[in-house]
Amino acid sequence: MSVQILVNQKRLPLAQAAFNRLSDDTSKLPEAYLVHGELLQAQGSSEKAKKEWKAILQMPNTPQWVMDRVSELLNSN
Repeated sequence: MSVQILVNQKRLPLAQAAFNRLSDDTSKLPEAYLVHGELLQAQGSSEKAKKEWKAILQMPNTPQWVMDRVSELLNSN
């Protein structure tokens, strides 16, 4: 996901713009919540990021790698 690459590169305004362009269907995927949380954390909004990540835990059919990453992020923050 290009948003995650931009977050990793600390290009936060571009990452936010790319996230805002996601389609409605894509923005509802667990992966989108994960990346949005990472963007929020990078922007200094840790509590909002945790809310995004915790929402993933309630989503059905979430890929295991997403669950693993969410657990890692929640345990480290």
